[in-house]
Amino acid sequence: MRSTLAALLVMVSIQPAFAQAKPLSQVFGSACYGRVYDKAHLAKHPRQRVTSILVRDGVVPAGKQPGVVAIVDIRLTLRGGETAEAAGYCKRSGASLICGLEGDAGSVTISRRSRDGVMVAVSSRFDIETQKGFIELAKGDDQAFQLASWSDCGK
Repeated sequence: MRSTLAALLVMVSIQPAFAQAKPLSQVFGSACYGRVYDKAHLAKHPRQRVTSILVRDGVVPAGKQPGVVAIVDIRLTLRGGETAEAAGYCKRSGASLICGLEGDAGSVTISRRSRDGVMVAVSSRFDIETQKGFIELAKGDDQAFQLASWSDCGK
């Protein structure tokens, strides 16, 4: 029991050395935002490939990325059920976060949309790698996503 408690105390005491603030929650009030698009929405937007999206706080090791205030994890489900993930390295820009996607895959801007929601807008391109290859999402109707605070971050 003592060794378990001691190990837990060591982990808690060193955690701040490896993690920085979580800006989604600091900037927008929630650490997780998402949306599942219904059939009616997808029928109106036949070129939209994303059927669900989840954006949540990631962790940036302290001192590893100068100027980066956070990493966001982006999880997508595409038509046909295929899933993909992307990581964005974010810097503050006024009240928004500008997140360069890992692997030079483009960037997104996250900004306040409503009291409990955000807008994730593709800045130039948004390329993701799936099991079938690369998909350029910004060439379809996947250029802006209105997301609400999400209770299940999938962590």
